[in-house]
Amino acid sequence: MWRDIISLSPVNWRLWLVLAIALRLAFAALHLPLHDAAERYAPWGVIYTPDSEQYLSMAENLLSGAGYTDGAGRVGSPAARMPGYAAPYLLLRLALKPLAAAQALVLLQVLLSGMAVWALADMARRMAGTRAFWITYVSLSALGVVAVWDVAMLTESLAMSALALGLWCLAVDSERRGLLIIGGLLFAWAYFLRPILAV
Repeated sequence: MWRDIISLSPVNWRLWLVLAIALRLAFAALHLPLHDAAERYAPWGVIYTPDSEQYLSMAENLLSGAGYTDGAGRVGSPAARMPGYAAPYLLLRLALKPLAAAQALVLLQVLLSGMAVWALADMARRMAGTRAFWITYVSLSALGVVAVWDVAMLTESLAMSALALGLWCLAVDSERRGLLIIGGLLFAWAYFLRPILAV
């Protein structure tokens, strides 16, 4: 059993998934102070921007009974956001206080990002062999400039993770109906996170 867990084979998904998540966290932490948004991060360690405020305030308005609106109560205003980012936050908010829900959402972003790194590397292995796995895995795991968005309360990280995982679901086995449905749901979620992806 332990031999399977610590095997360095690219098909040992457990090891590479855990390592990808750890590397994404480490590189995000290293690049956070260097990033141009570093001065806008909350004391609890995530980048928090005016866009973040819009996503969360619309969700908080919905929880308070005011509807999914911006601060002025306008649903169709330019400030209105698609509910793709608010949906997981709302689910977390049902059980947690606002700060804990925001932190849990960022943790979810990091976990999905690590899964996306492994999924893209696995697709590279399936298409081009073991060497392609290593090149893809190392390059995506080590991109701190990209990993910093995993700790930002913005849609970029979740949208890219949803796209990568959706592609993996389609690439692994197009005969498995369950994976096709999951892939489709991930693509739909990516659209609700960043509608520009439909272009």
